[in-house]
Amino acid sequence: MNWLEHPGAMFRLTLRKALLFWGPATVSDSKEVALERQRSPILSLLPGFPLVAGLGLAGMILVWVGNRIRLCPAALSPPPGESLLALLAMGHFLSVLPFFMAERYRVAALVPLALLAGGAVWRAREAVSSRHPRCAAWALVAVLAGTGFTHMPLAAYRPDEARWHFHRGLALMKTGNPLPAAVELQCAIARDPAHTWSWLYLAAAYEQMGRLEDA
Repeated sequence: MNWLEHPGAMFRLTLRKALLFWGPATVSDSKEVALERQRSPILSLLPGFPLVAGLGLAGMILVWVGNRIRLCPAALSPPPGESLLALLAMGHFLSVLPFFMAERYRVAALVPLALLAGGAVWRAREAVSSRHPRCAAWALVAVLAGTGFTHMPLAAYRPDEARWHFHRGLALMKTGNPLPAAVELQCAIARDPAHTWSWLYLAAAYEQMGRLEDA
């Protein structure tokens, strides 16, 4: 799409990519990670990108406020290094925004965001324990605003269940389990009857089971 000819459409697309980057959806490019995470008893319990990103955004807010408005005592003011972390996180976000949007492109931003998140949590805790109400209020507002924003599904996204079942069926085929593979491939076809590869590998699974008429 030529952005000079369609500036409105490009703006809407860029805004959608930005909201997906900071939002709760796990955007896939080759594998449906979101569905794997939901169905894993271990992965589903681990904190995801929205929590780290939300607290990281809170850290950025506190850095910005702390550098411009002296709401906190000097001991709780952000050190100079936090400004660099905020610059790194936002620089990575802006570098991928014009091109792609998928879960794996957010991973690189986790390092500076995690460090900023730690600073935000520490600053909020210290402000509350040391009884600095104005600083504590700003810290808590920043944490609530950051985590609230990243947990809000402002851009709609739905994982492709057909592709997820297809990949599971393909993996089972490669490990020599045609029966459960056939079940997964049937689930893929039920969700997307036009998924040609599922039909193809379902026939191969039937052939491995000796069901040549079904194949």
